[in-house]
Amino acid sequence: MLFSDGGRAVSMYDFQYVGKASPGKDLAYCLICTSRDLSEVAQVAYLEHYLSELRPRLEAQGDVPPSLAELRVAYGLGVCDLSRWMVGWNRQYWASFKGMMQPRCEPTLQTIDGGKLLTSEEAYLEAVFSAFPP
Repeated sequence: MLFSDGGRAVSMYDFQYVGKASPGKDLAYCLICTSRDLSEVAQVAYLEHYLSELRPRLEAQGDVPPSLAELRVAYGLGVCDLSRWMVGWNRQYWASFKGMMQPRCEPTLQTIDGGKLLTSEEAYLEAVFSAFPP
């Protein structure tokens, strides 16, 4: 996040890479990396605020904004993606976030596989798109 004008203006940028992705992914990376102590209530409040700022901008350009429920689903998938990245990148770093992130991933993972081990990467890919159609 970049602040200017005495904190009255703020800008955000994608700090991991340049590409096109769901805003839920960028929000998950940004909010969770900002604080290991971010409560579920605070996360929802940030998502609500983000959506309240995004909605009029999208509507002004003729786009339909996501609902809060849709943004929360995208955010949940983003949290799972961030967890996947952390585990693969640095297990010591992951260890400091695991207690917060694992419970937040559980509902999304349950929706995908129902708690059952699927037999292949292809099966997981199919299950993800079945649970969360584009």
